[in-house]
Amino acid sequence: MLKRVIPLVLIIIGIIGYSFLITVPRATAMKLVQEGGVIEDGTAILFFIGVGICLWRYLQIRKAGLFWLEFAVIFCAMGLRELDPHRIIKGFNYFNLDFYVNPYIHLGFKLLFAILMFCLFGTLFHFFLTNLPLFIHSLKRCQTWAFTALGFIIAIFIASAHHKLVHFVLLSFFDIAQKDLGFFVRALEEPFELIAAFLFCLVAIQIPHEFLIKKTSKLKSI
Repeated sequence: MLKRVIPLVLIIIGIIGYSFLITVPRATAMKLVQEGGVIEDGTAILFFIGVGICLWRYLQIRKAGLFWLEFAVIFCAMGLRELDPHRIIKGFNYFNLDFYVNPYIHLGFKLLFAILMFCLFGTLFHFFLTNLPLFIHSLKRCQTWAFTALGFIIAIFIASAHHKLVHFVLLSFFDIAQKDLGFFVRALEEPFELIAAFLFCLVAIQIPHEFLIKKTSKLKSI
């Protein structure tokens, strides 16, 4: 029972962390939440640790190789996203359409990253499509890993929807200057991405080997 409330506890910690960041001196808070700051680097490290966890779980039983490979690719992609490689190479975001229509970027470079993006999104689609029914089944059966995965989804949603959430709340209920919104957005995004990374690692550790038996007839025994 205690393990099942870990996601809720971490999300509460995230809310407390956000409150802390917006109350400490702005210069101190900015050092923590800025691009390449302590929190973002810690998040990237956790995602790369997740890659190692996936490889370790596979080596334990040497089964479900495709599952663990796809899981490791997702971990790696999320870790690289935290490092913002587009700022290092060419200064463009490869997830944006502007990169592919920019006439000043070499066609070969566009094709390379288009292929990489296609493979990444194909992996994501296949991974979630094939495992979603078993996740829902495990959630109904109150399995610990499923609650942790649900906590990850909530944390990553908060981190991803931070612009809309912060803008709506702050502009609707508080007198916040427009120039300060960027800080409040990052102060919400970074802690919850760190929490999401930690929860994702827990999912990779907690997920039972039986989950990987993808046969409907055996779902009731999982």
